[in-house]
Amino acid sequence: MFIIVLSGVFAATWTKLGHRQPAKTAEVRSGHHDHGPGLPAVPVVRGGHNSIPLLALIGIVLVYTLAELLLSPVGLSVTTKLAPEAFHTQMVALIYPLGVTGAR
Repeated sequence: MFIIVLSGVFAATWTKLGHRQPAKTAEVRSGHHDHGPGLPAVPVVRGGHNSIPLLALIGIVLVYTLAELLLSPVGLSVTTKLAPEAFHTQMVALIYPLGVTGAR
């Protein structure tokens, strides 16, 4: 649900920024910094046996969704630009299993 809602927000923001958009390297850096807060949250989710506090789970999913929305478009764009002409589709299919964006 976060991806559906926030993707529209991100698209509107990037469109409104126009030529003032942040550099692609800044987007990737921000995305990787967004992945970091999920790691300190690991002790928080250890409530009891097989339990995770709902707000902690929602917060972690939100942080990772924001990071994914920053990383994924840049990763896909770079992949299609750098891939040989005959292999665009194959390289895009490989970007996530190879962990290029760091999110999967």
